[in-house]
Amino acid sequence: MKTGAMHQAPFPYYGAKGRLAPWILSHMPEHAIYVEPFIGSGAVLLAKAPARTEVINDLNGDVVNFWRVLRDRYDELVGALQFTPYARDEYLFCRDGRAGPTDDVERARQFFARCCMAFNASTGRVGFSPSGLGKLGKASTFRRRIDGRLEQVAERIREVEIENMNALELIRRWRDPQAVLYLDPPYVNGTRSSTSDYATDNGSEEFHQALMDTIADHRGTVMLSGYIGSPYDCLGWRREEIQVPAHVSNRIGTKRTECLWINR
Repeated sequence: MKTGAMHQAPFPYYGAKGRLAPWILSHMPEHAIYVEPFIGSGAVLLAKAPARTEVINDLNGDVVNFWRVLRDRYDELVGALQFTPYARDEYLFCRDGRAGPTDDVERARQFFARCCMAFNASTGRVGFSPSGLGKLGKASTFRRRIDGRLEQVAERIREVEIENMNALELIRRWRDPQAVLYLDPPYVNGTRSSTSDYATDNGSEEFHQALMDTIADHRGTVMLSGYIGSPYDCLGWRREEIQVPAHVSNRIGTKRTECLWINR
């Protein structure tokens, strides 16, 4: 299918598909219903044209809360972010939950700050990512996300349904021939470059086996991202491949093969 307005993801996120979104969409058929059970930062959703019905989901409550607040309370969220400095102390405050979010807007603000200020866009307990020599200032990048990008994304998701439930249950709910489901689950533990950046759904073999059992005979179009070495070849689906940078500090310059399994 054709790409849409190509809105960029509102926040950086480990494993996000921003650079791969056009490639993924080149294999995606036209559709009336779009379902994304592991939304994360929403790079693929935001790169495509809107469908009649769109449903996004994540088991991570912080992710879902951010999307809901951005859609429903945009002015309040941006107002709070305007007074958020790009600073190490602010990052540690948001990461460690010293005060604890007092409401959904503050929770969304802290989540956004953590994602934007953390090393490698990690949601784990990692260090602050300062500006470096010869690089565009991180504070400027942070401010541009707030001042321009969030408004565009908020408008794009105005009619998107947002769920916070088990992904397998959502997949079963949308067994519709008109639906396209794009799945970007946490990668299988043995194929990951890092194992500390997924807050909820795990990469265990049991989880992925349950996922395969759920999608094996799905009536809609299912597209699933993963790495070489994942168990999804057992499904017998078509597999597309592309080489991507590993983007892990101790493996700089290396490449990995990103795969896309498609059931038709």
